Amino acid sequence: MISIVKLITPSIIHPFLRKCWKLSLKFYFRIKEIFLFCELIFFKITGRNFFKWYSAKLDKWALNTTKFKDKKSKANKHFLISGKDDLDVLKKVGLKKNDYLLEYGCGWLRSSVHFIGYLKKGHYLGVDPAKNRIEKGIKFFEIERLNKNARFHINKDNLFNFVKNEKFDFIWCNAVFGHIPESDIETIFKNVKKIMKKSSKFVFTYHDIVAHKNLKSLHKHFSFYDFFNFRKDIKRLNARDWFHSSEFYEKIGKNVGLKMTFHPKILTKYKSINKDFRLCIAKLI
Repeated sequence: MISIVKLITPSIIHPFLRKCWKLSLKFYFRIKEIFLFCELIFFKITGRNFFKWYSAKLDKWALNTTKFKDKKSKANKHFLISGKDDLDVLKKVGLKKNDYLLEYGCGWLRSSVHFIGYLKKGHYLGVDPAKNRIEKGIKFFEIERLNKNARFHINKDNLFNFVKNEKFDFIWCNAVFGHIPESDIETIFKNVKKIMKKSSKFVFTYHDIVAHKNLKSLHKHFSFYDFFNFRKDIKRLNARDWFHSSEFYEKIGKNVGLKMTFHPKILTKYKSINKDFRLCIAKLI
């Protein structure tokens, strides 16, 4: 549509049209954010927490998505590449074929398909709160054809009680902590210890708070939430996005008995990974 408008209008007015388009998008995202904020308040008033609200939103978005219509589309090719990069990251920090891996927040399975293909049979467990995302991912990536006995679980909380008498060598949690509040993050760190042994590595990524100043996306930041940003180590951007500092995670690690080791350079070579992402590895003390 934008390309057609450019073709039929004089180039001299393109800057003006671009500004109008950006203002329209800004207005749209602000209205959308206000509705999300009101919806979140309603959930809390009726006794439901953020996790249940966000899980319901993810499931609804997944049900209505057209993301997987064309496997050969440019967007889906990038989708596959980004998943392969996630595998490469884990291999760099020690993942071997015979290790047991739990992916917390497996989403559309863009990384899962690569993890499953790499690991030995039965060594992968994917966890996500959105049932529709997992189901669409299984079909799109033809997970069953890998014949690796991959397991998936729909989690209703962050307590890890669904894992019985099982320990994992690696727990991978990518792009999850930027979408949940501090209380849920701390709950995950407290309970992930149930499935860790002394040599286990809990590898996670997070949005670096320092990178917030360089944000250019129109829908990433809703200035209303500045009223809630009282701490230097947490920056709330909107109803469902947060940035954190490394000190934030170090503090939680001390509280729950995990040692945090930060690796700021590992992710920089990957174009598919957000520039504001940072990598950290948590281990039992």
